[in-house]
Amino acid sequence: MKKVVIFGSGHVARPAIRTLLETGHEVVVATNDEDAALRMIDGHAHGTVRAIDASDADDVRAAVRGADAALSLLPVQYHVRIAEACVAERLSFVTTSYVSEEMRSLDGLARRRKLLFLNEVGADPGIDHMQAMRLIHKVKEQGGQVTGFRSVCGGLPAPEAADNPIKYKLSWTPRGVVMAGGRRARYLEDGKLVPVPRFTIFDHAAEIDTPEFGTLESIPNGDSLRYLDEYGLDDVSTLFRGTLRWPGWSRLWSCLTRLGYLDGSPDASLSGSTYAVEMWHAAGGREAESSQTAAARALGMEPKDPVVMAMKWLGLFADRAVPRKAQSRADLLVSRMRRKLKYEAGERDMLVLHHQVDWIDQDERPRRMTASMTEYGVPNGDTAMSRTVGLPSAIAIRRTLDGTIRETGVRIPTLPSIYEPILTDLEAHGIRETLVEE
Repeated sequence: MKKVVIFGSGHVARPAIRTLLETGHEVVVATNDEDAALRMIDGHAHGTVRAIDASDADDVRAAVRGADAALSLLPVQYHVRIAEACVAERLSFVTTSYVSEEMRSLDGLARRRKLLFLNEVGADPGIDHMQAMRLIHKVKEQGGQVTGFRSVCGGLPAPEAADNPIKYKLSWTPRGVVMAGGRRARYLEDGKLVPVPRFTIFDHAAEIDTPEFGTLESIPNGDSLRYLDEYGLDDVSTLFRGTLRWPGWSRLWSCLTRLGYLDGSPDASLSGSTYAVEMWHAAGGREAESSQTAAARALGMEPKDPVVMAMKWLGLFADRAVPRKAQSRADLLVSRMRRKLKYEAGERDMLVLHHQVDWIDQDERPRRMTASMTEYGVPNGDTAMSRTVGLPSAIAIRRTLDGTIRETGVRIPTLPSIYEPILTDLEAHGIRETLVEE
């Protein structure tokens, strides 16, 4: 029986834990939330919990010692420490996060020790890469040339659950949502490079029509150009990777950005303050002006504008003390999201993924291929986000341990030898795309 150490017991961990247990693996959940891990193991004979401080390199190395593989579902800052421990103890390692330069620097050592360090194998990034590469390789196998590629993905509340002013609920960490809003991005559009500086991604939002959900918003997601080489797309004129949201998201978040609520810079003045006072300061409030009025004036809006009312609903104008541990305005936003954006019992989330590949066939005719996938969460069960992140990462571990995946080094799942077995297993779990060729 192969032993797998899973670091983390948060939002997406349960499907990974249960899949590996149910396919005959011994699973150790290394976590600082032992109660959550025990609930996920649910009494399985081959599951155990280990309390761990993931910031302690010695503790991490002790956790992986004697294991056959490790999976990190922790925040990105812990991955390299775990990977270094896996190199030292000679076991393969999987994460669902983007490859960092520090992680990439371990490639040579991992190859020499015949270890696979597979990153970006969740939903986005992850399933998006695998489905994209299957499309791109299909075009190339037919002798075609890809001229444009678009990929958009979003974790959203299902239509019936999108019932608050923001039309969003949390299926993963709120801090991740907030920090993503401040990232740089860039993409290619009709042969032109479009740079997106920090805190401006919402100014680049575009509407996208979908047959199933009507109009959604598409927002640039990080550096699309890094995938020119990864996807083998040297001659494309368009390359765009984006995040999907229900309409209205970008207008609200652009305003929150302007008011400084995506800024994680420490602010000592927050201690002992209230949400209302901090909004008043952020908006440059005037004497006798309420925080709501100040915010509306600063944004050039009426106090009853839907954006302002959404901020009010979140509690950003409330005469309520800010959390004692809050160190930045971003912390204030995270705290209100955590309180207000919860799924209620029986509600479903969904993950929507759409690829579009434009290409020219051997007869120089323009063609288009699209692949779409919608995965819904199980009411009162696993969320769509947890399934689409946890399952591919667990399958990657399983197929590495059984010898199906034989690659080594620091990689993402863009090779057929990696993505084909994972996608095949995902289809057995009902997670598959619908392909349309034009």
